[in-house]
Amino acid sequence: HCVVRHDWLHIDLEPFLTETHERWDRYVAALSMVESDPGILGGTPVIAGTRIPVHDVAASAAAGLPTSRIREAYRGLSEEQIEMASLYARANPLQGRPPERRMLGEDRVIARRVVERRQATA
Repeated sequence: HCVVRHDWLHIDLEPFLTETHERWDRYVAALSMVESDPGILGGTPVIAGTRIPVHDVAASAAAGLPTSRIREAYRGLSEEQIEMASLYARANPLQGRPPERRMLGEDRVIARRVVERRQATA
């Protein structure tokens, strides 16, 4: 046991150390499941052996999607891979601004509404 003692104070650090080692082992497992190669999606971290971006899977899980639905969207992923993707993404958040995504061209108008201006009255 790892116990710190000082006068009347006794602190048992064993539970903390045990949990820390367990969490570290899971993080190392998550790291080994991820690869980043400039030739695959420009270096975006993906689940090893796939082209599935880790942060996309993690975002789906964080949004509350059921694991079954995530597995349907990303065929071949196990529940463990989804859990590890979430762990990896929490420990390694995306850096910088998100890329700008345009759904429509510049010349497309979704809706146009012209509001008539009224003269102010005294």
